[in-house]
Amino acid sequence: MKIVRHPYQANIVPQAVREDALWQCVIRRDDTAEVVVRHDARSKEDAHALALLEISRLKRTQHPLRNAS
Repeated sequence: MKIVRHPYQANIVPQAVREDALWQCVIRRDDTAEVVVRHDARSKEDAHALALLEISRLKRTQHPLRNAS
């Protein structure tokens, strides 16, 4: 499964090396292959929710709100 929210992309894939069928969420920027965030999850749904949460967090820290004082 792939989630694209510019400028980030998340790939959610099952971990082949583990017997308990954990899922892995890997988030990268659009313009690079560098991994920004990696999470393990027990289910595909959990990995999907983690991806959306992390992408939202990354976008907020990329453009923090400015203090209007």
